Amino acid sequence: MIFLRSRSGLTVSSISLAVSIAHSAQAEKLSPEWQEQREYYNVLSEEACAGDRASYETLHDMAMSEWNPAAMNGLAWVYLTEECPYYHEDTDVAVGLQLESSKAGYPIATNNMAHRYMLGDGVKQNSQTALKYFERAISMGYGTSAIDLAHYYLD
Repeated sequence: MIFLRSRSGLTVSSISLAVSIAHSAQAEKLSPEWQEQREYYNVLSEEACAGDRASYETLHDMAMSEWNPAAMNGLAWVYLTEECPYYHEDTDVAVGLQLESSKAGYPIATNNMAHRYMLGDGVKQNSQTALKYFERAISMGYGTSAIDLAHYYLD
């Protein structure tokens, strides 16, 4: 790593360390509306990934029939996790679910789409589009996106 001293006396490595510590301290809480849904659909996603058919069916129904944004993002995770019995090799469905979840205002899906565009993961790589998604997630109050974006700038 190159060490650069800024006018404030901070080095790139000290900024990187601070960002890493802040990011790993704990999962960021969302607004009460989203946090409750996040917790519920995370449990369903984990249970589905462990092979619980009823949890998968509930998650699938809420995502595909009810178009619940948190459920869509959770189902996308299930589809993208190779260890899950409901894993899909074709990522188009999962990416589509995350995109729709983001459009519906779910900050975590918006952050996920930012990473996808930054890395070209399931979409064509486009750093300008990634930046727009990061900024949107940040404007939704999801500070983790600011930390994630800072990591890209540091790298």
